Amino acid sequence: MNQSELALLLPLLQRLDRLLEQAASDEKQQSPLILTADISPDSRLASVQQKFSLSQFDLDVIAIALAPELDRRYESLYAYLQDDVRAKRPSVDLALNLLCSDAIERLEKRDRFASTAPSIREGLLSLESEQIRPTLLAQELHLNPQLIRFLLHQPGLDRGGELVQSIVSLEELPNELSQQLKALVDQDWQMPVYFQGSDRALKRKAAQALAKALNCPLLIAAQATDIAYWVREAWFQNALLYVEIDSETVPALRKTRMLLSGEQPFRSAEPLGIVTLMFPMPNFTQRQQAWKKYLEEVNLAIAASDLDALADRFRLTDTQIVDAIATARHVAEWKSEPINLFAAARAQSGQDMTGLARKINPVYGWDDIILSTDSKAQLEELCNQAKYRPKVYQDWGFGKRLSRGKGLNVLFSGLPGTGKTMAAEVIAQELQLDLYQIDLSQIVSKYIGETEKNLDRIFTAAANSNAILLFDEADALFGKRSEVQDSHDRYANIEIGYLLQKMEEYEGIAILTTNLRSSLDDAFVRRLRFMIDFPLPNERDRLCIWERIFPAATPRSPDVDLSAMARRFEISGANIRNIALAAAFLAASEGGVITMTHLIRATQREYQKMGKLLMDDWH
Repeated sequence: MNQSELALLLPLLQRLDRLLEQAASDEKQQSPLILTADISPDSRLASVQQKFSLSQFDLDVIAIALAPELDRRYESLYAYLQDDVRAKRPSVDLALNLLCSDAIERLEKRDRFASTAPSIREGLLSLESEQIRPTLLAQELHLNPQLIRFLLHQPGLDRGGELVQSIVSLEELPNELSQQLKALVDQDWQMPVYFQGSDRALKRKAAQALAKALNCPLLIAAQATDIAYWVREAWFQNALLYVEIDSETVPALRKTRMLLSGEQPFRSAEPLGIVTLMFPMPNFTQRQQAWKKYLEEVNLAIAASDLDALADRFRLTDTQIVDAIATARHVAEWKSEPINLFAAARAQSGQDMTGLARKINPVYGWDDIILSTDSKAQLEELCNQAKYRPKVYQDWGFGKRLSRGKGLNVLFSGLPGTGKTMAAEVIAQELQLDLYQIDLSQIVSKYIGETEKNLDRIFTAAANSNAILLFDEADALFGKRSEVQDSHDRYANIEIGYLLQKMEEYEGIAILTTNLRSSLDDAFVRRLRFMIDFPLPNERDRLCIWERIFPAATPRSPDVDLSAMARRFEISGANIRNIALAAAFLAASEGGVITMTHLIRATQREYQKMGKLLMDDWH
């Protein structure tokens, strides 16, 4: 506490001492002493009284409760007056006796301790007791720690949070946003304002610039609960409050000046008249300009096609682009290898999908996958459509003709083990994008509306993560839409319709896998850009798979006849992989090399898993 504030409180403590002496001596006084009489308008007590509309009596009660925070001798005095050595804090009864002249006034002043009284309602004062059902008079007076810190000039925040002295000006923001915030400052607004959008860094920068324009610090709340606490703290700190919320946690708000931040539209049960400012993610042109600008600042030159690819495939903010460039440079320095901007951009964008899907780290390339000529050509066309989006949608103008449907919705159909997931990995490897696998059977919920919520979370996170989505078991949701027989059918069709809508809105790559292509209805098929079949491999393809499945270091006996294996066993690539791996372990356990006997034993085990019987005359 500084000397000037202490000087303002000393007369108050002197009057309290006289009041306590009178009470201890049973000296009666017609007009009790007003503790906070003639308090300086420059004192913090006076500012609290004005801000929270406190009466003189309320302020005197606060003074009585504050005294033990200044001098512990008041604990002994209060215990003596209450005839209880444990009662080191003043009770409601003691405060009424000290400040009221008679029983009638004590009854009148009881309402100053009701839940609707300003000091209680605003959280400045609380009533506490160890008794199970205490009377009002028996309850102790406790000051809010925030108020104590404020009155005693103690720095710090009780519940974390961050107090920022901003150096960011409104002029440093995008022009349109800067003008909107200037209008708020000019209007001296006194209501909550909601910043909506995914660009968290820009929203914080805007909040700091707004605080600087108001000539005050920015208080960033540690959590969105107990808004009343943070509103008080903002006032005590003379700061602009900034609270980040999510769609599931909409706090109880007050009609006071503060900034709220979230990604979803704001919904409140009360008509608060909240102003919403939009913070959309940068579009392709803005991302392209940002990459160009920040690369030039660090003297990095890349091909125009790579610049377009980075801007198109990764929906990053300016801050994320700067971080990606810095990360790429540091990793290249550390590992003494070329700068990989794509890997750094991918690392920036992959955080939102955590917990919603399983990330697959691609290991397969074009040389690893064995497909028919047509299927492989379709995969290459798919990748080219992703690569040349900037040219077709931006340079050639097709983007202006499409309000949605700019993404790539793809169907992979085929029996299990025919290479659908491997093909998705090849695409992710080729385009240098993250790949996330979602099991649709786990997304579909029996509760009405829950499936839509799950899908919305996935597509929102995917849009921010620039990810390839691989939906396994599409039959769980994308089958023939049924004729409506009951409410369950109606809601099932609503779920399918919602998914089709989200797929059309999604601008990334969504790959759906199914075992039964015939189960998909026409409305769904029309929304697909590619439908690629993955049949069981023929003999020639099976031989290619057998020849590539064994690493070069794997020891094999001369009697291993891969042509015979390919000719005799009409199985999938996944079955071939399982057999080769099992044969390798059989050989390793026997301390030898892989022989034809090992392959046949492994094939028998695989057939058992498939529910089939391998005849002895297989050859």
